[in-house]
Amino acid sequence: MDEKLLFEVITTFCELPNGDRDVLKTPYDGGDGYIYGTNGKVFIAVPKELLPTKGQMPERPSKAIMKVVKFAQDADFEIPLKELFKRLKKHPGDERCPECKGKKQVTWTYFADDGSYMKQGDCPVCNGTGLAGGNPHTIVPGTDKPVNELACVKIKHGGVYASFFAPVIAIVANGAHLLGRTALHVVRFSETGCMLVTLPDGIFIGGMPCVNQVPDEVMEL
Repeated sequence: MDEKLLFEVITTFCELPNGDRDVLKTPYDGGDGYIYGTNGKVFIAVPKELLPTKGQMPERPSKAIMKVVKFAQDADFEIPLKELFKRLKKHPGDERCPECKGKKQVTWTYFADDGSYMKQGDCPVCNGTGLAGGNPHTIVPGTDKPVNELACVKIKHGGVYASFFAPVIAIVANGAHLLGRTALHVVRFSETGCMLVTLPDGIFIGGMPCVNQVPDEVMEL
């Protein structure tokens, strides 16, 4: 696997420059044999041996995969990227972000051992800008610039469903596409957990779902 390309793909999962969590703006060593890129909503975990010449990276314990194992359910199905990218089309409307309506922040629902709780945070569709200018991490193949995505896509399989903010699922899909995949091979999936995707060479990709959102599109697989 091309090391330079792989490192570039990892960085697309990291926090954007205008984010407020500096520790997530660059890839890091999770101390568990993996190099991670994450913005707190999506992550990629790459075995360290695939990046032998990248030298020392910041090391911090990562719980990303453990959260997936804890909340998600076993699954075994594929999402064709061609079909998924069709759903990530331009969103009609004005210049305001279609998700936060220009307010820049949304309310997130988090799940913990003792239940769920709410927290305000930057809108994941516009990255806290309030504008419908697109997300630089979600460039659909066949275009040369970011697009304004649908706010939310629901994926249904085997009686289980989960909704994802379009930029979240697009980052996951783009990562797989850039690494030569034509489909997402999903191995864990649940409404309130995480979608976990496996790639060759022991690479994992995960994306957190959104809850209490009315989807713009529904994919039944």
